[in-house]
Amino acid sequence: AGQWSKIPSLRYIAATREELERRVHALMAETGLGEAVAGESVLGGGSTPDQSVATCLFAIRQSPERLEKQLRLHEPPIITRIEKGALLIDLRAVEP
Repeated sequence: AGQWSKIPSLRYIAATREELERRVHALMAETGLGEAVAGESVLGGGSTPDQSVATCLFAIRQSPERLEKQLRLHEPPIITRIEKGALLIDLRAVEP
């Protein structure tokens, strides 16, 4: 931890799947929406295009395309992805 925890990108990478699962469940309780699903966080492009780590995703199956557009137009934009009919939000890169 120490000084490395002061660098957001390193702090995001170091987050455990369990930490992220707790955050997803808290978001589910707060919003009354979604479900927790296992997934992978892609660490980045450039020097690490194929590296990923296990994560827990917040998944919403109701109107994923409409919700994705609303979130992308939000200020600041919220970047999501749609897979298998569900809107997926990876909280790894979202400040708690």
